[in-house]
Amino acid sequence: MKFFLLIASTALAAHPRTPAVVEIPFEYAVKNEAIPRNPVVRVKIKGRDRLFIVDTGATAHVVDAALAKSLGLQGEPAEVGEDHYGKKVRVVDLPDLPVQIGPWKGTLAHPSGIARPESLLRQKIVGTISPQALIESGIVVMDLPAKKLLIYDSAPVPARKWLTARYPGYEFVELDRQGREMLVKASLPGRGKVPVLLDTGSGSTEFSDAYAGLDPGVYRSTESVSVGGHELRVASIEVRSFKEQGYMAGILGLDALQGVILAFRTESSKVLLGFPRR
Repeated sequence: MKFFLLIASTALAAHPRTPAVVEIPFEYAVKNEAIPRNPVVRVKIKGRDRLFIVDTGATAHVVDAALAKSLGLQGEPAEVGEDHYGKKVRVVDLPDLPVQIGPWKGTLAHPSGIARPESLLRQKIVGTISPQALIESGIVVMDLPAKKLLIYDSAPVPARKWLTARYPGYEFVELDRQGREMLVKASLPGRGKVPVLLDTGSGSTEFSDAYAGLDPGVYRSTESVSVGGHELRVASIEVRSFKEQGYMAGILGLDALQGVILAFRTESSKVLLGFPRR
């Protein structure tokens, strides 16, 4: 089980030697063990590579509590966190952590120390990167079809103009989001729009039973989800209670987003979704 933190974090300060545009490849599998479509990057900490999930569903960077202790990071107890399933999570505020992700160098500012699930630790995954907290100002792109994370920390042009020039085969739609939460409006066929989370840390698409009008369970018929005037196809939808998350009614996971380019300016309340041109 992965955790999504609903707490604020300070943005990551860019290293002055970082190029204007950095491309960082990510992978969906580690050592022949399939990770359910979660994008994973190698983060160099104190000279050693560690595996972190790149998770737009998280609003803070996370480091496994045991790893933080082994690194000598002295943390302070924080307010109890909560995941998107309403489960309470013990959180420790950690000091800044210098890292290198591919050619990009920066500092994970005030990451949160949390005991990672055993299922992730078995696959050597010891943390979570929140891409919306990577840089103070600029454009961050999750190019899911090409399996690349792009960091553009010197972005003088409007994001849509830059993205359209870089990806001429894609149409970019700008949507409102709520602060660092990647919440946008989406809908199932025949139903109104509701807030859903764009979540690269989840492999599946979920909707609340109250919204879907179905009993909790996994429905494995091909379905479409409408977002930004485009239809995203998924093989199944998981229906569950969202009573603890009254601010949203669903999650769009990588099964829906895998063909989409997800981009945003870190200082903006907008998110851009790139869809292949019809």
